[in-house]
Amino acid sequence: HDSAERVAYASGLLGRQGIHVAPVYDGHIEPVRLADERGAVDVWPIPYLHISTVRHYFPDEQISNYTDALRVAIDACDLRCIDDEGRPVRNVAVAHQFVTAGGVSPERCDSELSLGGMDNVDASVFDAFDYVALGHVHGPQRVGRDAVRYAGSTLKYSLSEWRGQKSAVLVELGEAGVEPSTELVPLVPLHDLRRVRGPLERLISPEVAGASDVSREDYLYAVLTDENPEVDAMARLRNVYPNVMSLEYDNARTRAAGIADDAAPAADSASPLELFCDFYEQQNGSGLTEGQLAAVTEELERIEAL
Repeated sequence: HDSAERVAYASGLLGRQGIHVAPVYDGHIEPVRLADERGAVDVWPIPYLHISTVRHYFPDEQISNYTDALRVAIDACDLRCIDDEGRPVRNVAVAHQFVTAGGVSPERCDSELSLGGMDNVDASVFDAFDYVALGHVHGPQRVGRDAVRYAGSTLKYSLSEWRGQKSAVLVELGEAGVEPSTELVPLVPLHDLRRVRGPLERLISPEVAGASDVSREDYLYAVLTDENPEVDAMARLRNVYPNVMSLEYDNARTRAAGIADDAAPAADSASPLELFCDFYEQQNGSGLTEGQLAAVTEELERIEAL
């Protein structure tokens, strides 16, 4: 994960129980050796890496972006195709980066931040691995080839995920050099996350709330279309749906005020400066002053130069 110091504090204790947590990066990565009837499998736990961290340990390497940083870190790994006894070795990477294929970004939810593509890593840096298990992005999907996959989160953590289906990836490694097979196993949560929309009286009516395909225990985001605010709307909703997470209105008044329902996420092509300016205006109701804009531009240029 991208909080190595926090998640790796008990790695020594957990490792003795067969649970392996990638430590804070110190310039080298140690694999976990497993085996099956086909031979050895080296699982490489690659910590979340920053450009500055890799530069610290490889000062003589040319590292200008995240792809360079990961390539240098992986090139330093002793990936072996044959073990000491002459048996084939398969290599599996477990990584937590924002990985893209040929500049095509994976699908993301609105709770995931990527700085305009600044932190993307091209999938080609993992070509030497038989399988690449990726974290960081919540939606299950392949990246470039079937053997490079985001498993996705096990639960829905954002409203933008409400239509999606969560799953686990079942991977079967074959012989060395043979593409592994993958199967998506659906995960059915005890309480799903749903979005409901309509007038309050209709949403709490028996014909809607009592429908056979509806669980009243689901986590709900409710959008009321009543033209006038309803008295105790949240309390009345929770009387029927105890796990209502959010309530908002979509009517002539809110649309006139510029509150767009289902607003589209920022385009991937937006620059870090554009993303910051949009965020600032949404939070403060006004744009950056000339002085603030100059300060932000200077800071972003400093970060990109790291």
